[in-house]
Amino acid sequence: MPRCLTVLVLALLLALPASAPAATTHGPCIVGTTTPKCTVWRGTVPYQADDGDTLDVRVDGTSGFTRVRIAGIQAMELTDYGVHRAGECHGVDAATRVDELLELGGRRVRLAALGADSRSRGRPVRSVAIKIGGRWIDVGDQLIGEGLALWLPFYTEWEWNRTYSQLSRVSAEVGVQGLWNAEACGAGPDEGIALQLWVSSNPDGADRDDLNGEYVTVRNLDPERTLDLSNWWVRDSGLRRYTFAPGTVVGPGGHITVHAGSGTDTPTDRYWSLRRPPFDNASNGPSAIGDGGYLFDPQGDLRASMIYPCRIDCRDHLAGDLRLKADPTGAESVTVTNTSGQAADLFGYRLLAGGHQYAFPEGTVIQPGDRFELDLQGDPAQDTPQHRHWGLPSHVLGDHNGRVTLQTFDVITVACDAWGSSSC
Repeated sequence: MPRCLTVLVLALLLALPASAPAATTHGPCIVGTTTPKCTVWRGTVPYQADDGDTLDVRVDGTSGFTRVRIAGIQAMELTDYGVHRAGECHGVDAATRVDELLELGGRRVRLAALGADSRSRGRPVRSVAIKIGGRWIDVGDQLIGEGLALWLPFYTEWEWNRTYSQLSRVSAEVGVQGLWNAEACGAGPDEGIALQLWVSSNPDGADRDDLNGEYVTVRNLDPERTLDLSNWWVRDSGLRRYTFAPGTVVGPGGHITVHAGSGTDTPTDRYWSLRRPPFDNASNGPSAIGDGGYLFDPQGDLRASMIYPCRIDCRDHLAGDLRLKADPTGAESVTVTNTSGQAADLFGYRLLAGGHQYAFPEGTVIQPGDRFELDLQGDPAQDTPQHRHWGLPSHVLGDHNGRVTLQTFDVITVACDAWGSSSC
């Protein structure tokens, strides 16, 4: 290229307007608190929300738009993102609610992130707050509190996990609006059948090595009616879902379990065929990680769920009714005694011992005054209804120090026994 032409091209490039860096500051992640600190941006959202958890923000100091993924929430999906939105039940409502909040706040937003590089599917993950009537409103708080989004835990943007998990549980227990109203999407199949759902999220060892140890169980609590699960689906808080095939039924008092890995389907066990564990393990540390399992009917109504770990109003109806006693010496065993006047059904509960988890099988019912004994080793082929064998290959309890705990799958302690320097 001739020298004079090179100089001309360089001059033209220098004359082009530079893309200014985003105007960032640092401040509390949540307005009104002091720690932890986040990177903070301000911006404008001139157009409607993409959906209930995604916005196109013109960040101050930049040209163009940044597609922002709102931290900590998962709205139901849309199929039409245009002016005339359409999608799954509750999806349009969530997006419309975000638009309403934007209008009330003059379409100005405050973005915050613990990690400026946090990403989800290429989009920066940010907490979004809108100032309305002189007060900052957290969009995630608002949507979860109104039942318009599920809690989606983020490892990088963990500051919101604890609050959002608590809000989700409160919303679920109230059960009167949004996702938690089982009739919000219209008349669904098998209405009135009581259901129970629990998630096994943390099998022994590395989760990736035991995908089928992660599962979600759906139980039909109705003593007379059969539940038809045709085209119902279960999901975690992410986008993964398993849809039950036509003809899937659960008889009165029966159950069906969906395992995360691969296997041969049976009337009581189905297989998701995932390649990685779907459910996050619970943590009560600063990151406050957890997850949830959710059952939807074909209408889009949420019919059963479990959010874990429990962090608010953590009570179980069997608490105080059972006495746990471990024998750590010799042939290790644990005895559960029912001290109440009512039968205790332990299906849907687990025993934690020596870093291992034992899920009580269906039919584990202890009558008033009776006891159930579990040998930690031994042959399960020798099981009887009140005396079972775990089949562990070696001893796992310390003779002089240790603890065993009976828990729900959402980590509510029902009974505990400790010895030595350990405590409950």
